[in-house]
Amino acid sequence: MSLVGHLYLGRYMVSTTSGSTGVLGIFIQDKVSDTIMKTLMDTRGTRKLKWSDMWKMVVKGGRNAAVCATAGHFTAYSTTERMLLKRPP
Repeated sequence: MSLVGHLYLGRYMVSTTSGSTGVLGIFIQDKVSDTIMKTLMDTRGTRKLKWSDMWKMVVKGGRNAAVCATAGHFTAYSTTERMLLKRPP
């Protein structure tokens, strides 16, 4: 059974980086830091959109797509798996 997306000790989200800068990263986030990260991701990805465009996405059930590694606890994959565990399709 894969533990990707499951909370460590029932409280912490764990993710890793591939070390493209030469240093591998392991990140442990609590609920507060997870909320901050998601807020930054949401606002960073929508800076170039007009409010009217964002409203259309919300009303029409906006969708998102990403390409990410699925072997390990990489941040994008861990976050996606966590969201799927919380709200199964």
